[in-house]
Amino acid sequence: MSHSILPRAGGARPGDPLVLATLAAHHDALLRTARRHSMCPDDAQDALQRGLEIFLRHAHRLEPERAIGWLTTVVKHEAMAVRRARTRTLGFDEVDLDLHDARHVESPEERVLGQDRVARCAEALTHLKAQEAQALWLKALGNSYREIGRSQGWSYTKVNRLMAEGRRTLLQRYASIEAGDECARWAPVLDGLADGTTTAHDLIRARPHLRNCPSCRRRRMSVAPQTQQLADAA
Repeated sequence: MSHSILPRAGGARPGDPLVLATLAAHHDALLRTARRHSMCPDDAQDALQRGLEIFLRHAHRLEPERAIGWLTTVVKHEAMAVRRARTRTLGFDEVDLDLHDARHVESPEERVLGQDRVARCAEALTHLKAQEAQALWLKALGNSYREIGRSQGWSYTKVNRLMAEGRRTLLQRYASIEAGDECARWAPVLDGLADGTTTAHDLIRARPHLRNCPSCRRRRMSVAPQTQQLADAA
């Protein structure tokens, strides 16, 4: 299967902020795309993982504004490829998976909690340094410390330090988000919408939290109509 690559000047290394920003903003939409073209939730997760691995390899060649369209197509194609492989394994008759007991499949409540955890992790990731986030991403893909070091030109000691500091920052930020500290941090920005003191720049900085916090989004949408244009500009 071939995917057209949109060239991007500058030649940034794989795992640059484009990967993290795209994943944080569009993870749920990408998963829905995979599910539409998959036979079961497990296949959808496999297709999404394969798509993200391809994205990681080619992110440095993509235009940021067109990356999500390219990645959506890749995930769709990977889901269709997984589905074809599954069909060959099971035979050509369509299988009604609803007739089979699947206790290993998450319940709707578990899926909601899982999506909430993903959203909070995505927000926490935005607070990491670029190299820390890149090291954690490569480790999540199954690379060893030595493999990460070879691919990025880092020493083993540097990889170990990036992993340790990245994990510590990620856990601290995640705990802070769960405790509501981030909501309190951005409360003055949201309150400022009412009296016009909040700037578009302030809302841009608050966007990662607003994207993943339903209560703060509702709070933002409750501002007076005359301030909504400023909110939309961010």
